[in-house]
Amino acid sequence: MKAHPFFLSALIGISAIAVSGESNAEKLLFHDYKSFGGATCTPYTTTAPDYSKLKFKATGVTNEGNSFAYVICALPMDADWGWLQDDVNHLGYADFYVYFRANTEGTDQCTLTIGTNASFSPIQTETKTLAGTIGETTFMNFRSAPGADYLSPPTFVCKIAPKHTLAMISMMEGFSESDIIEAPQVP
Repeated sequence: MKAHPFFLSALIGISAIAVSGESNAEKLLFHDYKSFGGATCTPYTTTAPDYSKLKFKATGVTNEGNSFAYVICALPMDADWGWLQDDVNHLGYADFYVYFRANTEGTDQCTLTIGTNASFSPIQTETKTLAGTIGETTFMNFRSAPGADYLSPPTFVCKIAPKHTLAMISMMEGFSESDIIEAPQVP
């Protein structure tokens, strides 16, 4: 997929919600956007890390080597209730977008893990691959399981192809319109 600027895609999503009118389809609402530069990731390996082929810049982390490089990206969580499961079973979720820029042919791969061994809900994992297009910024999209524990930290392990850059990861917490919890009225 070819990526548009982050705010343009958010605006399009909000516009789609606004023009959906009075349909029976459930409206999806997004809020609490967060973006993390690729430079916030760290090298990842089960042996001694090879820092020589990864170049960290403000624009992302680039694999300058001739073989795959791995990074781990732990995203901080807050308690903004964006994807909370409440007592009425309203299920929220989070969408994640991982942006890559390709300077050669190659395929990038990321695995999202939501949760830890100390989480209060089941650990969720999902792996996706993305074939890069030279000179283009592309992205892969992940969605948390509905009602996943909103305090379980999301972590990505990404395999970056040679001469590719992991530019950023963005997270959009969301819920459906029926998930809005009304505040109690004060008499």
